[in-house]
Amino acid sequence: MGVEGPDGLRLSISRRFSEGLAAAYTIEGIDGVQAGLEGYVDVSGALVIEPQFNRAGNFS
Repeated sequence: MGVEGPDGLRLSISRRFSEGLAAAYTIEGIDGVQAGLEGYVDVSGALVIEPQFNRAGNFS
């Protein structure tokens, strides 16, 4: 599932939801955020934790 983060940052959800959040990775880099970094989105698709991790597991 693809979602759009702030400033047009395109994300793809990479894990199932856990405690209301799911890991999502950047599809393409934009404004200093490189492609492939992972962060977390909530159930509405809003970015909650900026992509900054090489790999993010299920949120807990």
